[in-house]
Amino acid sequence: MQKECLFAFSRADVMRNINNIGETRYLGVILDNDISINFPKDLYQAKKLRALFAYGGMRATALMKFKFIRVLHITFNGELHLVSSIHKLKLLRYLCIQSEWIRVLPRSISQLYHLETLNIEQCRLGIERRHSYIVHYHSYIGRCRQLDHLELPDDMWKLTNLRHLYIAESTKILKKFGRLHSLRSISPILFLGEEEDGRGIGELECLNNLSGHLRIHNMERVRDASHVRKAKLMEKGKVYQLEMIWKVRNAAKTNYSEVVEALELPPNLIELSINGFPDVKLPWTTLLANSSLRYLAEIKLQKCRNLEEIPSIWHIQPSLETLEISSMDKVKLLGGKCTSTRAVAAPRLKHLTLRQMAVLEEWVENSTTPNSFPFLEELIVEECSMLRIAPSDFPTVKEIKMERVGKEGVGSLLSQPWSLTSLEKLHVQNCPELNLTLNSSFPSLKEIYISKIGGLDMMCSSANNDRRRHHLPFLTSLDIKHVPEFTALPKGFLQQIE
Repeated sequence: MQKECLFAFSRADVMRNINNIGETRYLGVILDNDISINFPKDLYQAKKLRALFAYGGMRATALMKFKFIRVLHITFNGELHLVSSIHKLKLLRYLCIQSEWIRVLPRSISQLYHLETLNIEQCRLGIERRHSYIVHYHSYIGRCRQLDHLELPDDMWKLTNLRHLYIAESTKILKKFGRLHSLRSISPILFLGEEEDGRGIGELECLNNLSGHLRIHNMERVRDASHVRKAKLMEKGKVYQLEMIWKVRNAAKTNYSEVVEALELPPNLIELSINGFPDVKLPWTTLLANSSLRYLAEIKLQKCRNLEEIPSIWHIQPSLETLEISSMDKVKLLGGKCTSTRAVAAPRLKHLTLRQMAVLEEWVENSTTPNSFPFLEELIVEECSMLRIAPSDFPTVKEIKMERVGKEGVGSLLSQPWSLTSLEKLHVQNCPELNLTLNSSFPSLKEIYISKIGGLDMMCSSANNDRRRHHLPFLTSLDIKHVPEFTALPKGFLQQIE
């Protein structure tokens, strides 16, 4: 870029390029934190300068002299104090600040009326900084709570041209953020205040330009179904990923089922994540049986500690391709008879994961459906030690992974090997009571990983004794570890895989 781009590692670098200052459009200053320099006056008045990238070594007062810049990116490892004169950068469109030591944004930042992007995602109070407050203040517990997040000015809602706001997870969301009508992306949203405080879910009402990933933390503060309706999520047609997170262990006096029941999900939603839902029952049919959710392809359920039953979600939402259920402490039954009028016999589910469901005993399917998983390709079952009943008809599955699953559970899943003719990868580990038999009933197997199981039998039985033809003819990878009852490979096996 010749004269248009200048990177300065010292004041001497600037002086060597002083003749090009008037043509510089992109300036990068990369200095150690203990070095501070003042630049020539000509550089501050350079009207063509559009972007400034400052990596340490520049004082905030010096940064404020670049009045014509549109882009300002500050990275600082030491203590950084943003001065109130930042509002003088009237033409600023993009502001990114990366510092673990900054605590408060100046109120005058609300006067940057042309600002379109504000990125303070990396402004987290560092561990060393917290420790220094613990040392110097007797009331260190309260002090740490106050400094654990970056404070935003209450009148930042005046930035009506702001399109992208990126904040750290510990940052308290600004008041009346619903007035930022141009806002397109915000990561993440934290509802740390009440609805009356101007920080509730109802502030989403007019933010119909939001797009991409919408993550809503602290859903436990939404205690009234009317507030959810006010958010008008169904009008957020550009939101494709929705994540809702609760941070309470028990529902207490709030009926969170009614809150979820009042949700009307964005019509073009592709991914839905529910994390930490505290109630006993979740209104699945009301939430998912919506004809407008024709693109919903992925659902994740995590840490819903009190949930007791999960129906056949793949029937309620037939467009579903990926389902992940994890960390459920009380779910004993998965599946069962589906009462949804939209239930179909051939859902599109391709990837299914069940993880950390310690009390899951039964995984049953609708008896009226002959084949519930006609397109399933990947099945992962981990840490489900109580599972004893499970489906076994997976005609298209290509990969199965099982870890810490009870003997009966593994046996149920593999009880009909003739229905696993498409299986290519099999991973089984940490099932000490399991005795596994692998023979010609798994003709498509390519990769086998076996570790810490009770026993393994790989002997082949065929009428014409042609092992090269009938015994795992496509196998390319075999890994067996810690199987005390397995002492030798079948005769002729090594010649077969060559």
